[in-house]
Amino acid sequence: WKVLPQGMLNSPTLCQYFVHKPLEIILKKFPHLLIYHYMDDILLAS
Repeated sequence: WKVLPQGMLNSPTLCQYFVHKPLEIILKKFPHLLIYHYMDDILLAS
């Protein structure tokens, strides 16, 4: 998965951790899925 941090005021590492946890289940079911996290948007593509 790709993270594109732009102007984050909080810790990017903490943000990535908490965004990744719910998406981890989806990634296990669909390993070919591409996930792009940009600011407050998440794009899922396959």
